Formats: sequence, C-alpha cells, structure tokens
Amino acid sequence: MTHISRIAFGTLAVLCLSPAVAEEDSSVVALADGHHIIRPYRSAADVLDRYAGRYETPTGVAFAVIHEAGTLTIDVPASFGLLTLRLHPEDESGSFRTDAGRVVFRTDAAGRVTGFAFHNAGAVEAIVARKAPMPRGIVTIHDLPTAAAAVAQSD
Repeated sequence: MTHISRIAFGTLAVLCLSPAVAEEDSSVVALADGHHIIRPYRSAADVLDRYAGRYETPTGVAFAVIHEAGTLTIDVPASFGLLTLRLHPEDESGSFRTDAGRVVFRTDAAGRVTGFAFHNAGAVEAIVARKAPMPRGIVTIHDLPTAAAAVAQSD
C-alpha cells in the first residue's frame, strides 16, 4: 500500500509517496510554497560542481557556493541578513529555488558558469555577482611545535 503524506517546513509543504509509513522511506513528488507547485529535480554531481566557487558583486561583496554530498548551498554575507541557504535545482538551466527566493546561474557561450542573479523574495532588484577566479599559488604550512623548537635551537 502506498501512503501520501504532507510534511510542512515553515511556508513550504512537501508531498511524499511512501510504500511504508516511515518518512525516511518516502519519495518527494512535489513541493508547494503556498502559491506554486514545484516539481523536484535532481542534478548530477558533476553538474553541481560547475556552480561551486566564489562569487563577487560589483561592490566587492563575496558569496561562496559550496557543493557537498550532492547538495549546493550558498553562503550569504551577514550584511544581507541571511547566512547559509540550500539551493534546490528547478531544472537543467541553472535555476535554483531557496527559502529566500531564486538563484539563476549565468553561463557564457562555452557553457562555463560566469555568475548568478539572486532574486530575493520581496526585494526590488536582484543581487548580481560574477564568478571570481580561485586563488592560486603555493601554500606553506608550518608545524608550530617543530618551528618553535628550531627557533629555540638557533638561540
């Protein structure tokens, strides 16, 4: 027997089909936020990897998009009043829904991710950021107890 259950998360409702009563055995079939029904879409890990990185607004505000365990999150600066938001893919176009609005990633003609537009619910204008190059270089890590002993021996 299949059970249909509705689970509420704040303003978001999740409809689940489950062959058993336990929620961990459920399959999400639809999400509803009070106004829209959102069909869940799952992106492959290699697709999510292309969105991960550091992004900057024209004013220098930095955002981090992190791909971990098949999930994308965006770290939003505290000055925006939000901290970390989970990104839920809507389709293959690079459009993601969050609890606070939508993030739409932009690509160039070659398909490389170049930035995003964050359409925050209730905001007049989208926050636009470009993908920043990852810092490159040589990092030297010192073992502090060993370095301290070397300094003590040289005295």
